[in-house]
Amino acid sequence: MKKNFIKKQDFLLKLLSLALSIVLWAVVMDIDNPERNMRFDDVPVRIIGASQLKAATGLELIEGEDTTVTVSLRGQSKSVGEVRASQITATVDISGLTEANEYDLPVTVSVSKSGVETNYVNPGKVHVRVDRVESKDAVSYTHLRAHETDQYL
Repeated sequence: MKKNFIKKQDFLLKLLSLALSIVLWAVVMDIDNPERNMRFDDVPVRIIGASQLKAATGLELIEGEDTTVTVSLRGQSKSVGEVRASQITATVDISGLTEANEYDLPVTVSVSKSGVETNYVNPGKVHVRVDRVESKDAVSYTHLRAHETDQYL
């Protein structure tokens, strides 16, 4: 009888210890809220300024529009943990380019969550190529002649 009572008490003490440790951990995390990093892979890079570039110089983006980057964010644990990939915007501005060439342009990252800042972006620059694109209308004539023979009937 005494053994069952001790086993019951031992189990209750273990359960109480577990509950107390969970409560203590939650209190410390809420008060302390340590800083941490969070990484997001394959963030698409949006090219901006293409219409201004074409209007000002006649240049168009030829290469560099399907680029992704890895973004690391830093901030309070609670804030960083609430960030979703859809809240991260990576952009490259090509509106200031003046001649047909290849360029390595910096990636600008913004996050629509306060208390979070960009730790790093990899790659930090995106390779783009701009050039003049010309098109001409051409008329093409095709003449087809069909012959009927007994062989195909």
